[in-house]
Amino acid sequence: MRKFVFISTLFFLLFDGAVFSFAGDKKNEWLEKSKIGLKIEMGAHILFQRDFEGFIANENGLFLYAASLQPEIYEELIRPLKLVTDKKKIDSVVGILKKTSNLPYVILPAKNYDGFCFWDSAVCDYNIKDHTDTKADWLRLAVDSLKEQNIRVGFSYSIIDWHHPSQIQYKKDGSRYAVKMNTVMNEGAKESYIGYMTEQLKELVTGYGADMIYFDGDWAPWWTPEDAEALLKKLYEWNPDLIVNNYLGDRKKHRWGDFDVYKTVIPSKSAVQKRNRPWVFSMNTFTGVDQINNNVLYKQIGDFIGKIISVWEEGGSILISLDVMNDAIVSEESMKLAAGIGEWFRINGEIFKDTQIVSDGKIAYPDTVSFYAQDRVYCLQKQNGLWIAEDKPYRLKLPSSFPDTVVKEAWLLTGEGKIPLIPVSGKDGNTTCLELNPRYRDVYLSLLMPVYGFEY
Repeated sequence: MRKFVFISTLFFLLFDGAVFSFAGDKKNEWLEKSKIGLKIEMGAHILFQRDFEGFIANENGLFLYAASLQPEIYEELIRPLKLVTDKKKIDSVVGILKKTSNLPYVILPAKNYDGFCFWDSAVCDYNIKDHTDTKADWLRLAVDSLKEQNIRVGFSYSIIDWHHPSQIQYKKDGSRYAVKMNTVMNEGAKESYIGYMTEQLKELVTGYGADMIYFDGDWAPWWTPEDAEALLKKLYEWNPDLIVNNYLGDRKKHRWGDFDVYKTVIPSKSAVQKRNRPWVFSMNTFTGVDQINNNVLYKQIGDFIGKIISVWEEGGSILISLDVMNDAIVSEESMKLAAGIGEWFRINGEIFKDTQIVSDGKIAYPDTVSFYAQDRVYCLQKQNGLWIAEDKPYRLKLPSSFPDTVVKEAWLLTGEGKIPLIPVSGKDGNTTCLELNPRYRDVYLSLLMPVYGFEY
């Protein structure tokens, strides 16, 4: 069995420009500016789920449920779990990540629906150190490495717990309760579990230096708004600068935590402005699994980047979920997709530095997103195919809605550097279109989503 290598070498760039200015607590400012974050989709089940009786599932933590495993069987299956606990190796990979991406934050797995803890929790022995062959506090080493390189750390934590004796998922005859992914609280056991959960979260906040808690599993019928309010109060007492997502109960009725999370639907601008707070769109995952509907999405790099741009247009940021395979390393498919996306951002990263998205008053083309800063405009073309006529210099026509535009200089961003575009003027001296030298045809056609820069 190969060991898990902590965080693949992604190449995402950090973008400083913000679309909206949210009126809220200043502690949220770092998240508002973080246009991309990373979430490790790691669960103990990943080591064996694809090999278990031919069962194939995605990485979203539902294996125990979907495979109808009793908790005691599951416990034994994860004992062989062994993660890399070589500090130098972890430091090396995190260093690559920091150098190439300047990634602002990473959300690490703490406890999934299955109740397994990825840290050496003092309140249970169902954890990475006591229950598996890892025999070390993997989370501590990962946190230390991230903190040393000035990357903020968040922890994902499930409110429901399929393993804890306070909750049950199965009836006495072995059949399952009707509510998928749910648990039923045993009579008189809730207070004990709330205390258990509170102590674990205190460990993560005060002992592991959490900058963020990313809750999940908040739909259990026994979990009430009063429970959520009491828990939030304690979290903020332990760390006033802690930020928490909104997965703490009925999200339509309550404005929980400090930021909102969306997974399948990008909210409208009016909805975002009404909430007036930072929000992230969680993309699951590099292999393209939509956790909610179990659909395969974002398989192509262009689709992935297109979704990112759509989120930025609405003022949000992206939370990238990194999938991990059953052999405990990042999948080849994920690495290939990550490398392609990273290369696109490497080439076009300058368009996001100190710029803001604009929708009018500047150069714009159909199916493009425009970024503006200091008399420079960058138009990101969502779809390829605006160039025409192979037998003459390629021309990109300016929209008729901008008849008074005079372009001083224009270029196309490519992996080979900036390729010049020649502004073509009409009789009035204003720019009517831009020309690309035909010798750059193959370079242009190889571009995933072309970006044009203008200075005027």
